[in-house]
Amino acid sequence: MKIGIMTMWNAIDNYGGILQTYALQRYLRDLGHDAYDIRFTKIEGKNVRLKFYIKRIISFLHIRLRDVDRAEYDAKKRRFGDFRRKYINLSKEAYVSLQELQTNVPTADAYITGSDQVWARSLKKSINERAWYLDFGLKNTIRIAYAVSFGHSYCPVEDDVLFKQLVSRFSYVSTREINGIRFCRERGINAERCIDSTFLLSADHYIGLATNRKYQSDFAYLYLLNVGTPNEIHFNEVLKEINKKGYKAICTTASGYSPAKEIYEGVVYDYASVEEWLSNILYSSIFFTTSFHGIVFALMLKKQFIYLPLQTNGSGNDRVFDLLDCVKLKNRTASINNIVELMENSINYDDVDFSSIISMIAQSKYFLTKSLSVNDKENFD
Repeated sequence: MKIGIMTMWNAIDNYGGILQTYALQRYLRDLGHDAYDIRFTKIEGKNVRLKFYIKRIISFLHIRLRDVDRAEYDAKKRRFGDFRRKYINLSKEAYVSLQELQTNVPTADAYITGSDQVWARSLKKSINERAWYLDFGLKNTIRIAYAVSFGHSYCPVEDDVLFKQLVSRFSYVSTREINGIRFCRERGINAERCIDSTFLLSADHYIGLATNRKYQSDFAYLYLLNVGTPNEIHFNEVLKEINKKGYKAICTTASGYSPAKEIYEGVVYDYASVEEWLSNILYSSIFFTTSFHGIVFALMLKKQFIYLPLQTNGSGNDRVFDLLDCVKLKNRTASINNIVELMENSINYDDVDFSSIISMIAQSKYFLTKSLSVNDKENFD
């Protein structure tokens, strides 16, 4: 079956974003499907196609809009484009608006939206948000929402009537977080829970992608995004305990709700490729992160980790707590009072109950199998 996927395919420094894109497509292709990601890059306003070409020219010529030394600029390129070219199939056409998707429809027997935060914005904000709800293509094309996330502790769609109208065209709907199921059901849409697409592939698969060990001495790895100030994550206390252990502090920042920033002193910044990022987690002595996908890979690779919850962008904490609750490791959440204790008390993975996650992986794989074998759309009215 030919499957077109709508997801956040074009990350430049968000490792979870690119790996969830990779994982869903790879899993579907391993099942024998002809899966590809639709190159949708939303551009608002007038003359969107002209804006798109200007953006591409700037990128191609490496025109720098800030005064950045060339060597520094090159060092900070994380080579996400190389990873995409090597591992991810993309549509030949590039789309910048819902109108283009509706006019030059991507060829597919089925469309999948997700996983990740594809339903995290208001439908009132822009007509182009409807692209994430697969508002294009033939009426009888199979439409599936796989592990979509609303990205907030509240439902951000704002237009409940339009939401139901769009989602009622779907054959099957699943959300990543528990609150997503509630948001759907409150609006008359039946939904199941599915696990993030990164879990569809095995730990051994990701170990196979990882590069060889980069740092030979013991190190703590920090993967940080969406942090307003270092104090928000008790960074000075964290660094103090890292130094007490004699670990080198390696830090990778990324963009999420806000751009990546170098705001931490006393660390070595590593602008890792995707494969190096996996390697850094794999070989770290302890892993600190503010990221949902950071926790995903810490669990998959059975690493010692500490979750640093956010304050200024705290709505993202819910999905992490959902995941940690599944394995009863919510106590690995840092506060100003327990960092020393968490550093001293290791996780014994022999005692961690992964049965809930294993069950969700099996259910999620079954969800995709049944979704892609439907002949008629279900009615969710």
